Amino acid sequence: MIIHSEITDEEISEIAWLSVLKIIFSSIDNHATELMRNDLNISAPPSLMTSLFHHEMLTQSNLADLTNMSVSGLKKQSKKRIIASQIKTKKPDFFQC
Repeated sequence: MIIHSEITDEEISEIAWLSVLKIIFSSIDNHATELMRNDLNISAPPSLMTSLFHHEMLTQSNLADLTNMSVSGLKKQSKKRIIASQIKTKKPDFFQC
């Protein structure tokens, strides 16, 4: 627990995000790395992303540098997720001639 009378809400938020990111990056399943990147870009405040990664969003290239994944591996994960999403939303054409 951190106790400091002059710590700001932004500093508390950054410390909390850093703790979460340490756990995520150390335990992420390699098959879910791209999904985690997308979720992080959606969920994390842009100011935090800029502070940590020097960009408002974590790119595939940045993530590849931080993990043992290649950019092409992340792109494959992204493509598989898009295809799976399309399959789930496609309705059967039972009554079309």
